[in-house]
Amino acid sequence: MSSNIIKVLIVDDEHLVRNLLKRCIDWDSIGMEIIGEASSGEDAIELVYKYQPDLIFTDICMTNIYGIEFADAVIKMNPNIKVVVISGYDDFKYAQRSIRAGIKAYLLKPIDDEVVLETALNMKEEIEKERESISEYTMMKKQIIRNLPFLKERLLNRLIKPGVVIIEIKRQMDYLDFRFKYDTFQVAVIEIILKIQDSHDKRNVIYYKTIIEKLKDYLKQHEGINIFLDDNYRIIIINNFEDSCFQEAFQNIIVNVLSDIKWYYCIGIGTIKNEVENIEKSYKEALEALNYRIIVGNNSMIRYEDINLHMETQKDVIIKIDDKLKVYFLSGSHKIIQGIIDGIFDKKNTNMNLSINNIREYAFSYVSTILEILKDLDINIKVLNVEKYSIYEEIFEIDTIPDIKKYVTDISYKVIEIINYYKSKKSNKLIDDITEYVKINFGDCELSLSKVAHIFFVNPSYLSRVFKKEMGINFLDYLVKLRIDKAIILLNNMDLKAYEVGEKVGIPDSSYFSTCFKKYTGFSITEYKKIK
Repeated sequence: MSSNIIKVLIVDDEHLVRNLLKRCIDWDSIGMEIIGEASSGEDAIELVYKYQPDLIFTDICMTNIYGIEFADAVIKMNPNIKVVVISGYDDFKYAQRSIRAGIKAYLLKPIDDEVVLETALNMKEEIEKERESISEYTMMKKQIIRNLPFLKERLLNRLIKPGVVIIEIKRQMDYLDFRFKYDTFQVAVIEIILKIQDSHDKRNVIYYKTIIEKLKDYLKQHEGINIFLDDNYRIIIINNFEDSCFQEAFQNIIVNVLSDIKWYYCIGIGTIKNEVENIEKSYKEALEALNYRIIVGNNSMIRYEDINLHMETQKDVIIKIDDKLKVYFLSGSHKIIQGIIDGIFDKKNTNMNLSINNIREYAFSYVSTILEILKDLDINIKVLNVEKYSIYEEIFEIDTIPDIKKYVTDISYKVIEIINYYKSKKSNKLIDDITEYVKINFGDCELSLSKVAHIFFVNPSYLSRVFKKEMGINFLDYLVKLRIDKAIILLNNMDLKAYEVGEKVGIPDSSYFSTCFKKYTGFSITEYKKIK
């Protein structure tokens, strides 16, 4: 029997009625098949269990059990079975009871072939629609099951990002039938330090085949552990087991999993948080701990609560150093910067019994401030011909305090030269733009240093100083000279009176114009016209 065939069961205590129903229409031609018949409700129940029909035609009044009671029992057994009741009683109350029982149609005897056909076709359409819906649902459910690991990983990735909408997250968790057992969470981030030459495919193999699988296999004995990758291919572990000793577990991971890989690694661990929406905070703390690798070193495990305490003890000193650097670095003075470096390294070295890691920490803070200064000036770090990451790596590889001091001094001098160059280049561009503007607008009698400074968003005193430095002449003398040069051109090419020329070049005061003209040319306007 084809799975598309609709199975029909006929129930009536009259043999003639059952035969009439079987022969009144061509069931095969409409995709239906009579799979059985019964003369009583009890026999019909057994056939329903055995054949699971799609459609039942039943008499409303039979011995031992009424058709409506039979229909009610069938529908409770399987709500998808369609029941059509046939009765010789034209009684609306029976029809009402039939509808309440979930019966789909109510036919009156004597049986009309066309009515039976119409009813059968209606039932067929309804059954096929339900089958299609069930098929689509089944297919979708299979697809969800197949994609469940991916969907779960995407959900976990949303939990570690800021701005989590907890209602939406919980709705997705319900959809995926995913639950956290406890209300405490702690996040760890494992970063594998790959080599630049490692290809993308190789990275995937490293993560998915080598480390991820080993971690999952090793941690499967622990309850409430979720492992996935974030957007930057870092391995994220969310611990949701109240009694788990997370740090001890990672000591074992280092020994049993990470020690076998040939790449450097680092583990950052955030603090324990309550509530799902705070998972992101523990993740952020783990990342901050991970950044401390430049001080602690590779193949290490760093807890946020440890580095946070250490950072608090050093906070005032670091801020003081940063403030000095930000003020004096922009001065461009090698002498001042050298004094700052001496103050940091020599004082700390002689007055405090600090380890090499403590000195490195000061160097990291110092270099970070330099890079921030470059960023504030819109200067790309690439002008140093090094990557930011490699600078910290180079500092970490230096083993003596004098060598660290020399490295910091060298990079400081290099940055000073770069800043001075860019400041000069920026000044040149500013003056070029201003002189171009003045050449176009020299005829504006209100043109002045203050007005130009306002237009170009610079301080008038600063503009005056930079203009004199770049042009070798102060702004007013430059403007007057430009106007007199333009006046000479007008006098050479046009027959204009002196006051007319003055107005055109931005000096409407004829007396002042004559004074300026004689000062810059050595002739009065009348004398110049005669010479011309």
